[in-house]
Amino acid sequence: LGAIFRSADAFGVTGIVLPKDRSASITETVVKASTGAVFYVPFAIVGSFVNALRKFKEAGGWLVGLEAGGKSIASYQFPFPLGLVAGSEGKGISRSALKQLDEVVWPTYERLKQRFLDEKLFKGMELESFKVEIFTQVIVQKATIFKKIKTIRIIRNNV
Repeated sequence: LGAIFRSADAFGVTGIVLPKDRSASITETVVKASTGAVFYVPFAIVGSFVNALRKFKEAGGWLVGLEAGGKSIASYQFPFPLGLVAGSEGKGISRSALKQLDEVVWPTYERLKQRFLDEKLFKGMELESFKVEIFTQVIVQKATIFKKIKTIRIIRNNV
């Protein structure tokens, strides 16, 4: 979660929404990992994550999930205002949250694999086993490059 806050701060994300239950919480470790970004990026902890997603859509936002098997981000054109939904490691995005999404995307496997091999980070791991934070960073960077950010939110859903 700290790495997500760091990326959010670096790329100008306007807010992070976290579910109250079954989610990582803001702890001393998260604060340290964020290098203080939790103090600069607005965040909300909500009782009903699905209701928060619905409200964002009703306000005109687009919800894009980060999930294995989704469309490749290589040529994906991100809609704005954008809410990115990232699930928990291993479990992914809950079914109820998936129903709210407009689209599901995933980083291009081969390009990322080569990048991690080049940086000696891959070391025989399956790409899908990398932490959700890394892929969230990739998607935020891609969305940032795609369009000037006026409204972008990362919404994290843990099951």
